[in-house]
Amino acid sequence: MKKTLFLTITLLFLGLVTSSAQIYRLRTTAYAVRSTDENGTWDEWSDWTDISLLVTLDIDNVRVTVYSDPKEVYDVIDSEEGYVDDDGDTVYKFTCLDKDGVECGVKFIQRESQEDKREEIYITYDDVAWVYKVYSLEDE
Repeated sequence: MKKTLFLTITLLFLGLVTSSAQIYRLRTTAYAVRSTDENGTWDEWSDWTDISLLVTLDIDNVRVTVYSDPKEVYDVIDSEEGYVDDDGDTVYKFTCLDKDGVECGVKFIQRESQEDKREEIYITYDDVAWVYKVYSLEDE
């Protein structure tokens, strides 16, 4: 059930029409970070920093992997139904476990409200979060 939901959401997110691939590849173009202060209040996002990393969405293993140093691995343990927010952006949220077994959130957003119609992946823990701008390598 989770694999089917993850595949459906992934296909919708990427706008792909091919259903034969089991691993989808993305490329990051930039990232930003933020953290909480001593009171637990989130700071503003940092400026975007250019970065080119491979990201894979592994449907068979229900896993998101970011090939950074060190490699980020997120196993999906729960998901929410996708929705369109007040800005017209499409959002998909997942609860994941990282490679150390720590729970985190992974959120995919298609930014329809931005001029460049970009896609983003957010990784969120209790005290730190980062976001990657991404594009699909399936279209190349």
